[in-house]
Amino acid sequence: MDASACNFNQLATVDDSTCLTAYGCTDALACNYDALATCDDGSCLAGSEFTLTLTDSYGDTWNGGYIDINGVTYDGTGLWAAGNGAESVSYTFCMDFSTCINVDYTAGGYSNENSFTITNASGDTVAEMTSGAIGFNDL
Repeated sequence: MDASACNFNQLATVDDSTCLTAYGCTDALACNYDALATCDDGSCLAGSEFTLTLTDSYGDTWNGGYIDINGVTYDGTGLWAAGNGAESVSYTFCMDFSTCINVDYTAGGYSNENSFTITNASGDTVAEMTSGAIGFNDL
């Protein structure tokens, strides 16, 4: 009888406590599968899970630098721990590696302090750039 439940039945006259309200991706084959979801919200993503780690050897952010992966910008905003010299921040995301992937690095101030790695779910490095490098390292 809960209108916000994905199994809402407008003809119900008695609440039988079977309402499902945990929205998320219910496709176990999707890389963003949510085992706690009971209602599919259409957010399932094709591909595999990857982790992007941005590193700053001085620990003071990328100073305006960023990476763009298929139109999504990653710059560490809000993730660098201010004042404690944290050297890296990470993002986990889904990516379909069967298609062409655009990864663009834009340098900010002190770009020689910047490096990044992209690893797959097994921990294998699929792309990287070391501090001070111009372009990606060969893998």
